[in-house]
Parts: sequence; C-alpha cells; structure tokens
Amino acid sequence: MEMEKKIKLWEPPAAMGIKGTVFIIHGMGEYSKRYEGTAGYLNDNGYRVAMIDHAGHGNNIKRLDELGLVKDEFKSSLEEIVDSIEKIRDDRPLFILGHSMGSFMAQILLERGVGSDGFILSGSTRPSKVSIKFGYFLSGFLLIFRNKRDLILNKLLFGRNNLKFTGDKKFRWLSRDEKMVEEYEADPLCGFIPYTSYFKGLFYLLRESLKIGNKRNYIKTPVYIFSGSDDPVGVYGSGVEKLYEFYKKIGYRDITLKLYTKGRHEMLNEVNRREVCDDLLTWLDRRAER
Repeated sequence: MEMEKKIKLWEPPAAMGIKGTVFIIHGMGEYSKRYEGTAGYLNDNGYRVAMIDHAGHGNNIKRLDELGLVKDEFKSSLEEIVDSIEKIRDDRPLFILGHSMGSFMAQILLERGVGSDGFILSGSTRPSKVSIKFGYFLSGFLLIFRNKRDLILNKLLFGRNNLKFTGDKKFRWLSRDEKMVEEYEADPLCGFIPYTSYFKGLFYLLRESLKIGNKRNYIKTPVYIFSGSDDPVGVYGSGVEKLYEFYKKIGYRDITLKLYTKGRHEMLNEVNRREVCDDLLTWLDRRAER
C-alpha cells in the first residue's frame, strides 16, 4: 500500500489486531523493497511497517543517473522521515528502526526528541570525531571542484570491507547468504557509487549523530542495538560495543545489545535472519505491552 506515493505501508492481516507500528529507515545504496521480507514477518506478528526511500534512492528518483545524488546533506530526507512518522502515528506504540546509514539518522531523531516507544539500531557503530571531521572536510573540499560518482571516497570508506571474507562477490561483506548478495548486486537500484555530495551528506549525518549525548531528556526511551560480530561497519563488534557503552554511560535505562556470532552487515538478510527477527519481535512485544 502506498500513502501519498512516498510512504510505503505494509499492514497485518485484516483479522489480526495491530500491536503497533515499526518505521524503518533504510541504509546507503538500497531502498524500501529490500525490507519486504522483514515487513512480512512483522505483519504476521501484528505490526504495521512503514518506510520511505531517501533522496537519491529507490523510487525517489526520476532517472537512474540520480541514484546517489544528494544536494542538501540529507537534511530534507530527515525532514521527510519526521513528517512521514507523524502521518502514520496513531495511539498505538511506534518504534523506529534504522539500518546502517539509517541507524545514524535514527540516532539524530532520538537526540532531537522525535517521539517513539523505542529505537532500534541495526548495522551501526560509534565513529570517531576525528575521522568524521576529516571526512566532512575532504568531501567538502572535493565538492568545490566537482560533484561526480566518487570512486576515491567510495574506496576510502568501503575498500577494506571484504578483506576478512573469501569469495568473488563484490558485496559479500553484507551477508553470508549468497542469494541475498546476488539479488543485491543484480538490482540496478542497489550498490551504486554515490556522488561526492552524497558522501558529504553521510559525514554530516555521522557528525550529527555524535551530538546525541548533549541532551538527557530521552534516557527513558528503550534502545535496542543488534549487529553481526563480523560486520566491518561495526568494526567487527568493537564499534557496536562502544555505541552500547556510550548509551549506558549517559544514563539510558533500557539499552540492549545483541551481537550475532559471524554475522555480517545485514543481519535482517543473514542466514539466521529468522533468529534475528524472532529476537526483534520479543523486544518489540515487551515494550509494546508497557
């Protein structure tokens, strides 16, 4: 079901009572269609699922050459996400799930006080301020001279992601499930090389996500972090543990970390995704009943 063309909404079976809504924020180089399996699982267990495609992604483009083109550091995408959340909000529990780049967007929403009964962070990390400042400066400097599909920045960020894994798939760092990787690589709307402006936007999101410790108004909000122990984005577990410890240190009272052994970046598309979804459902049900 489409709401106002942009919001993708998956509903539980008509005969089933709705426990709540999960708004999913997708990651870099992908779009809402890739979450149909997760949405179906949540629907079957009583949750509505809503999503939009970010600027420069999926169905939010007019031409293929617009894939990976972002003009305002994702600021309008953040506004669209907030507007979409408010449009689908009702009197039932609402949860926000962000994956990868979407997890940094979710952290920004948490810090900015967007109301939710819980935030879920998938494939995330706690990046260093120094690396973010350097990346934001470098991408901004390059953008002065050109805005093109940036092989240099793409290699700097992702060039080492496959070092730990054998095989010939370019995106094998995403999942151990070869079929899921093959589908990703075959999809013309996935795996693109972003423009320089996109990378500047990514570093903007990372920078903004670090501000989450400046306010303590939302420490009662439940936060669930899950990741694979072999996810290079999460620095093979250490970056995710830093994120978890950060939330604990600033006083979040309901903070949960789940690390899946040998799991890679996309745990919702991993070989043990049913286990991952079952754990997610258990967490959701306990918070929805409060």
